[in-house]
Amino acid sequence: MNTKKQVINGDIEILIVEDSPTQALQLQHILEQEGFQTLVAKNGMQALAILVEHKPTIIISDVMMPEMDGYLFCQQVKSTESMKHIPVILLTALSSSQDIIKGLECGADNFIVKPYNEKELLTRINFILLNKELRHTELAQFGVEVFFKGQKYLINSERQQILSMLLSSYETAVEKNNELSKAQEELKIMNEQLEQKVKQRTMALEAEIFERIRMEAEKERMQAELLQAQKLESIGQLAGGIAHDFNNLLVIIQGYSELLKSKMDKSTTWYYYMEQIHDASLRATNLVRQLLLFSRKHMMQYEALDLKKTIEDILKLLKRIIGEDIDVITGVENNLWQIKADKGNIEQVIMNLAVNARDAMSNGGTLTIRAENVTLDAAACKCVPESRPGEFACLSIEDTGSGMDTNTLQHIFEPFFTTKDTAKGTGLGLSVVYGIVKQHEGWINVKSEPGKGSTFHIFLPRLVDKDKREELILVSQPLHDLHGNGERILLVEDESEVRSFTSEALNDNGYVVFEAANAGEARDVFEKENMNFHLILADSVLPGTRGLQLVEQLLALKSDLRIIITSGYLEEASEWSALQERGFRFLQKPYSITDLFSKVKDTLLHK
Repeated sequence: MNTKKQVINGDIEILIVEDSPTQALQLQHILEQEGFQTLVAKNGMQALAILVEHKPTIIISDVMMPEMDGYLFCQQVKSTESMKHIPVILLTALSSSQDIIKGLECGADNFIVKPYNEKELLTRINFILLNKELRHTELAQFGVEVFFKGQKYLINSERQQILSMLLSSYETAVEKNNELSKAQEELKIMNEQLEQKVKQRTMALEAEIFERIRMEAEKERMQAELLQAQKLESIGQLAGGIAHDFNNLLVIIQGYSELLKSKMDKSTTWYYYMEQIHDASLRATNLVRQLLLFSRKHMMQYEALDLKKTIEDILKLLKRIIGEDIDVITGVENNLWQIKADKGNIEQVIMNLAVNARDAMSNGGTLTIRAENVTLDAAACKCVPESRPGEFACLSIEDTGSGMDTNTLQHIFEPFFTTKDTAKGTGLGLSVVYGIVKQHEGWINVKSEPGKGSTFHIFLPRLVDKDKREELILVSQPLHDLHGNGERILLVEDESEVRSFTSEALNDNGYVVFEAANAGEARDVFEKENMNFHLILADSVLPGTRGLQLVEQLLALKSDLRIIITSGYLEEASEWSALQERGFRFLQKPYSITDLFSKVKDTLLHK
């Protein structure tokens, strides 16, 4: 920095009025580097307070500020006898004639358009300083009324101030004109280069246009698929949440109705009424299960599945369901790859698609079920929506029915969407298929046209890891065989009604139950009873923690505890894996009394 300039500028004090701390600091740094002394205020009100004690050489003020903007602040300065001699530079976007007039009206001496560079700022300050003596001799002032765009402005300004403002405007205009000229020159060069490139690529232009059209079409297709997937994901989250709430209600309805049935005379009308309530709760349970399947939150019992045998096993039942007027044709590859799947849910996929096909062939037709091995590479995946490279078993179900138009195809996997009469279905069949396939890490492609039938292609990944956990299958037992022998159970459930029913049922069945509504209560009860428990029955979601975390803490204190985790669904797939790895039992909500007693009895007998 020039030492001589620093000494000279050291006598000059500049007041910075800026509400942005960052911009104020930047401006202060520039000025102090040049040797100026600075004061800083964050708005007009604070600046006026400073001016009572200090009379700076120059004021630099932002226009847009809270409490008092730059125009009003400048007007206050210029209307105060002790301050009006101080030059005011406005930092603003003064670019229109109306803005310039407004700056003149408030008495501003100069302005700088944001964003500015350091050189421009210092030039304006030096201009003010050089003309300061002239300003003091310019004593004559005059008032001028200016009408512009329907608005009147009264300007009381020195001639030197008006000249400074006009010069500032002119400098800004010249700078913008230079920038425009430079941009025009650059544009001219770019146009020349572009023309040259066009000439060089004339022969390949048709192919390039075709590729661009193809890419745009591919982009639109992928965007549509993404939007559809996001919509289904959102609906799935909603469905999962609804199912969770319904599960807790169904535990109470199903459990108490079953409990009352066991205590009533079967010959009475009241027993019949209670049976209807219980049956309705079972139907509601099935509906919730379908919602969970769609939302991909249903617990899967995976195994190495022979898809060929699964198809063969279900064919007999399938033929009875779809009727005699529909021919069933199968074509399954002999060496079909195994898949990692939940057998019951894969059977439901086949059943739901077959029933959907049946309903589309009201006058009879042909249902074709095929399964084959498919290997997809990156190139093949470009032609298959939602696909990925790898080895897959492809299950195809084709019908010769009425087919679907484009609009229907966009909605077929949405819950409760149906083209059938209300009495013929809930609209969950294809939604369930979608949820099951997604939970098996697969995808579905659908081809259909009105009058030309429909084909569903389901891709399921080939089983690579054949190491699987064998799940214990519980054999249905009479309730009297499931009676407890005074075993002590710690029940942790935050839903009070579910907790009351479960506790009452287990107590009546020969167990001693201690209740807790959250993890804190559970730990207190566990400690108070000196850890004297045989089994922990805990919900997977508890206030402030997870059921798995709680039981791990209790197991650290007493390792021989038996564990049952209960929930409508596990929110994280990792929880299901952890539950299986630790060998904990899982009780799906809503559970019946028989389910509850069987799970408790079996867990106590087999850790």
